[in-house]
Amino acid sequence: MKCPLCSSSAHFLTSGEDRQYWLCSTCRAIFVPASFHISINEEVKRYLKHENSIENEGYVQMFQEKIDLLKNYKIKSALDYGCGYEPVLKSLLEEQGIKSDGYDPNFFPDTPLDKQYD
Repeated sequence: MKCPLCSSSAHFLTSGEDRQYWLCSTCRAIFVPASFHISINEEVKRYLKHENSIENEGYVQMFQEKIDLLKNYKIKSALDYGCGYEPVLKSLLEEQGIKSDGYDPNFFPDTPLDKQYD
């Protein structure tokens, strides 16, 4: 498996929520393989139906569970790739002292992707 960000080799990390998670051995990106992705049109439709905001307690809790997993890795910077129309994860990570950027090809396609992240 190749990393979608840097094209280096990646290894299986874990599975859950009906998908796999892989870890890049070079840039340390954690990603879900394309075979688990939905179509772009379906993705936009789903995003627009959701109330993905910081005020949505369930949405925030979903991210908080993942942030709690990241604490063991002492991450100092992160890219929320696919952040949707409101980058909630970016905001939550920044509250934890993790410098973050939000990128989404549908909602924030002009975000520069020239930085390195933990």
